[in-house]
Amino acid sequence: MPAQSALALLAAAIAIATAIFLLPPDSVLSWTPWGRFADMILANATIYTADPARPFANAMAVRAGRVLRVGTYESGLKGRHTYELNLSGNVVLPGFIDSHVHFIDGGLLLTRVPLRGVRSKDDFISKVKEAVKDKHDGQWILGGGWNNDFWGGDLPASSWLDDISPDNPVWLSRMDGHMGLANSLAMKIAGIDKSTNDPVGGTITRTPEGEPTGLLIDTAMNLVFDVIQEVSIQERREALFRASKHALKRGVTTVVDVGSYFPGSSTEKTWKDFSAVYKWAHSVEKMIVRVCLFFPMPTWPRVSDLITENGRSLSQWIHIGGVKAFLDGSLGSSSALFYEPYEGDTDNHGLQVIDMDNLLNATLESDKHGLQVAIHAIGDKANGMLLDMLDKVVDLNGMKDRRFRIEHAQHLAPGAADRFGKHGTIASVQVSDINPLQAVHTAMSRKPPGWEAPWIPAERLPLDDSLKAHTISAAYACFLDHIVGSLSEGKYADFVVLPSTSWGEFSNDIPEHILATNKFTSCKELLVLQKLLDMGNGLAPCLHLPAVTTTTVRLVYWGGQARLVAEEENGCVVTAGDVAAELPAAEEHVICPADSFFVGLPIPVMSPGEELLPGRTYFVLPATRFSCLKVLTAATLAALSPGPKKVPLAGPGQCPFEYVKGAGGAALIRVLPEFIEKVITCDNGNGNNRRSCGAADDDGLCSTPELKRHYAQLVGSRNRQPWSPRLETISECDHKSRWFRSPARLLSSR
Repeated sequence: MPAQSALALLAAAIAIATAIFLLPPDSVLSWTPWGRFADMILANATIYTADPARPFANAMAVRAGRVLRVGTYESGLKGRHTYELNLSGNVVLPGFIDSHVHFIDGGLLLTRVPLRGVRSKDDFISKVKEAVKDKHDGQWILGGGWNNDFWGGDLPASSWLDDISPDNPVWLSRMDGHMGLANSLAMKIAGIDKSTNDPVGGTITRTPEGEPTGLLIDTAMNLVFDVIQEVSIQERREALFRASKHALKRGVTTVVDVGSYFPGSSTEKTWKDFSAVYKWAHSVEKMIVRVCLFFPMPTWPRVSDLITENGRSLSQWIHIGGVKAFLDGSLGSSSALFYEPYEGDTDNHGLQVIDMDNLLNATLESDKHGLQVAIHAIGDKANGMLLDMLDKVVDLNGMKDRRFRIEHAQHLAPGAADRFGKHGTIASVQVSDINPLQAVHTAMSRKPPGWEAPWIPAERLPLDDSLKAHTISAAYACFLDHIVGSLSEGKYADFVVLPSTSWGEFSNDIPEHILATNKFTSCKELLVLQKLLDMGNGLAPCLHLPAVTTTTVRLVYWGGQARLVAEEENGCVVTAGDVAAELPAAEEHVICPADSFFVGLPIPVMSPGEELLPGRTYFVLPATRFSCLKVLTAATLAALSPGPKKVPLAGPGQCPFEYVKGAGGAALIRVLPEFIEKVITCDNGNGNNRRSCGAADDDGLCSTPELKRHYAQLVGSRNRQPWSPRLETISECDHKSRWFRSPARLLSSR
């Protein structure tokens, strides 16, 4: 049995079944039903519809959030209040659908110890050590996302953590969620020792002497979960919004949330998330991603009652999918159930985490009551057992459109793949992260990030199949293909705009990020997007930051990042970072990350509640100078000859930036040094606060490689004024100096 997993090698949750499509609308945007006009028209676009009846179009009309018409452009649907967005050839795709997420838990993980992508033991330990600095004694250190395959396969142990976290319990989940690592203090709190028995459906890994190593598998993880302080409802609400923004930045407009339930855990957390998080978010109009929810199978009667009372859609945002169960564990934790033993562990075939008679009975009842059933299976034996069970379900309950889902379907015995088509069973295959464009590229090349040679190149997917896996097939897999998944008349107008300006460019070079989604909250944001498009992909907008007024800004997604934008009377754009917030009244200064002044990354002004990060450098700039009098167009910038020629954004004394086209043709925004009033760094060392960068810098505090790079790239050699802003170094960025991290307090303390 191979030790390495094929996780993240296929495109995304794909449906092995034939999708149902709406009848095609007229191909020309000329029909105006009942005299009503479109709210918005996308014109001059390269639109991939994911609808086989009309795969491509160059225009689309939208009204009340739904596709009114799609085809070729005519002006019949354009009224006085219709906004027309000229995309100049940019590729438009249906909004992506991620068919298997643990959405709220994923949002929580975004603020915890980030171990995804860690490729060495030293890096693993370093990240945990850094997190411990910010914690009080006794406070839990939580994180996850690690994959031992990235550093050669050796599993971590509590001994990696004990020396760096003697006073803090630590729990770090593996990227598949079926295994986690606890340090010795966490095991002590949980009562895990040499005498602790393995729970049913779980394993406490042990040394040859029988001592726990700190690794807990499947239901054994509950021993630690039971002693970790419960996350508050407010934190879970914030996690939903954080996860939603994370998804939208990658073009994902709909997700299938399979909840927080794992074998042996409480079923109530998923239901509490439904009532106190999702329903709350909808009630206060904070939902920005559509969700299809699956609930623990043991609670199928409650799901059935919920659908009877409310239908399958509570709103356009919240849809009830069905129920989910587990049959085995995961490959990475050696708990996926196989016919053959694991390599190097001849006694281990994996774990069966549920009794098959119980699973069959619960599945039969769920199916009788019209619920879609999704069951986790990774090993070839687990998948074979589920396919056998499904035959029994069909024999007893009869044939119907049930779209039974096997989550992951990762390893199949010879001949098993053909059995999926017998009853229209859906193989719901996932990648490890919400990143559809990367997944599409991986499916086409069979090379995950960092791989040089393809893995089983004969299984490469064509572009069309890869895109449909993330759109219409994923919608079919959760019974939402009647409202999302393709850009067809009557469906929700969920779409993403890509930087590619033709289909040929897109198919030959899959971009790494999107430009925007349809999740606009006002027509003013459409004006912002149009301005960005007019300026050319990758160029930054004019910047304006009012100094005395309080301005509410909204989210728009551009260049793969969330941007907060608002439209002022003078037509300039407010950008304010990555967190929805109001700019403080009478603000005189703003803080900007010093390494973000490049074309394609509009200046991300720090929000009042946003934290300064260790290892980053920030410039303090006068907000009163953020009044740009003109916008630099793509044509103007292109006309700059190679070399150090510059175009200021505004007249003298008005704006602290200028555009520069370097010798290599790369465009960037350069900060005029006379406007930098202070440089803030967070060095986690013992540097002194409030030192100046300039001739008097005897200790070389401003001669670090990072600041040298900023000076060379962002400021350059100038003769106007000496570059000597005040340097403020925040030492030991831990809870003792945490207040320094608030930009609002930093500025008020000047």
